[in-house]
Amino acid sequence: MDRNITISELVDMMLEKSKRENADTTYSSYKYRGKHIKEYFGNTKVRSIDVPMVENFLDELFLTCELQPRSVKDIKVFFGGVMNLAVEGGIIFLNSAKQAKISKKLCREYAEEDSEDDEFFSYEESVLFLSRIEDHDLYEYYYVSLFFGLRREEALGLRWSAIDLKRKILKIYRSI
Repeated sequence: MDRNITISELVDMMLEKSKRENADTTYSSYKYRGKHIKEYFGNTKVRSIDVPMVENFLDELFLTCELQPRSVKDIKVFFGGVMNLAVEGGIIFLNSAKQAKISKKLCREYAEEDSEDDEFFSYEESVLFLSRIEDHDLYEYYYVSLFFGLRREEALGLRWSAIDLKRKILKIYRSI
C-alpha cells in the first residue's frame, strides 16, 4: 500500500472490497458513509489523520449535516473499518477513528425527541385501522405488519421463502 495514500483513495478501496462481500443495500449504506468521510477529509493523507481531526469530523456531522447520533455512530464505525485497512497495510500503527469519541453533549442535543406520532397502535386502534381499510389493495401488508410488529423495512423485505405455513413460522431474513 502506498504510504502517501489519501483518505479518499482508502475509502474507495474499502467500498470496492465491500461491493464484493456485501449485499447491495449494505454497500449503498457504506457508500453514503464513505461520501461524508471523503467530503470532509478529501485528499488528506491517511497517515496525517489523528484523533482530534476525527473528533472534529464527528462534531461536524452533527453541526453541519445535522445527522442523528445513530448515523454519526455508523459513520464512525465505517471510518474505523477504513482506517483498519491502513493499519493492515502498515501505513499507520493506531486506528485514530476507533480511538475517537463521539460528543455526548452533541448526541443529546441532536437526538430526535419522540413525538406522539411515534407511539404504537393499541389493540383497539389496530382493529379500528384494519376495519377501515378492508378494501384497500395493501390490506394484507398492513395486517401482517401489525400482527407481527414489523418495521417498514422488514415488511418490504418479506419473501414467500420466509414463511413456513406448516410450522406457523415467519422469519425475517432481509430488510429493504
